[in-house]
Amino acid sequence: MPGCPWERILKRQGLPANRIDKKGCSGIESGKVLYSMRQHKNAALMIAQRREIKRFHQQEKKAVSQLAHTYQVSEATIRKWSKRESPFDLPSRAHQLPQVITEPYRQAVLDYRKDQPHHGPIRIDDQLKQDYPFANRGTVLKQR
Repeated sequence: MPGCPWERILKRQGLPANRIDKKGCSGIESGKVLYSMRQHKNAALMIAQRREIKRFHQQEKKAVSQLAHTYQVSEATIRKWSKRESPFDLPSRAHQLPQVITEPYRQAVLDYRKDQPHHGPIRIDDQLKQDYPFANRGTVLKQR
């Protein structure tokens, strides 16, 4: 597979290039997955390079600035990949999924606003937290 970007990486690691699947997206080493395509499409570094950076920085004690120059990325990128446990990109999904606002909570906010029109979202949030522990300024502001 001459056009495969993984062929060079496998050769460098001493693995046969014929161990690449037809799509060129995974290499196998003694029955284990060597790498997968859990990588952002615009990533500055390939997974093998991320592993090399971690090894050079932690085991061989190469300077961050020297590695940044070698791999043509910022020093912050070198520090990030040398600290990470895994060379794969983290999920880009939100850490906390948006809360679903229940109808009783929505009605409580609207009723409180009707009774106390001069109270702002912070005060409404404080008053409603006793009955609705998930109440916060953001959910109060969304209720109109």
